Amino acid sequence: MLESLRSGSWLSPRRRHAWCLIALIGFAATILFLVVTSSESADFLGRPLGSDFLNVWAAGQLVLEGKPET
Repeated sequence: MLESLRSGSWLSPRRRHAWCLIALIGFAATILFLVVTSSESADFLGRPLGSDFLNVWAAGQLVLEGKPET
């Protein structure tokens, strides 16, 4: 069984297609839920949208400005 997992022989084109479709449907459902339940710039729990991206982006900007210690 381990050799089959390593070689990928179990992953047929049909299975790849099915898993990609499942992932796409899950992603679309998640985005739809976020859009439907959010108001302006906050999710349904009142947390700001995109705050995880904003932290990383701001840290990158500080590094580019030569102020990574702040």
